[in-house]
Amino acid sequence: MAELSLFHTQQTNDRAYYLASAVYAWSLLYPENGSRMQIPPTDPRFRLTYDIYNQAVAQGLAAPDDAEENEVRLKAGTYKLPFGTA
Repeated sequence: MAELSLFHTQQTNDRAYYLASAVYAWSLLYPENGSRMQIPPTDPRFRLTYDIYNQAVAQGLAAPDDAEENEVRLKAGTYKLPFGTA
């Protein structure tokens, strides 16, 4: 789901799917309460999932188009996701 959400947002430019991709990647890496990893670090999917998570967070929290390019704004708030808000 993380890869599909990332692909979808690249096709539609709907930023909500970047954050959804990050949520899916995090859920795969740290299921349940986040106390243990599901994928062992030696599994090639481990690095891919981390890369997807990092790209999705950076793109999902990037400043709107009218701001300086490549600026990420880390601030508390409610963010739109395709399946609700977070």
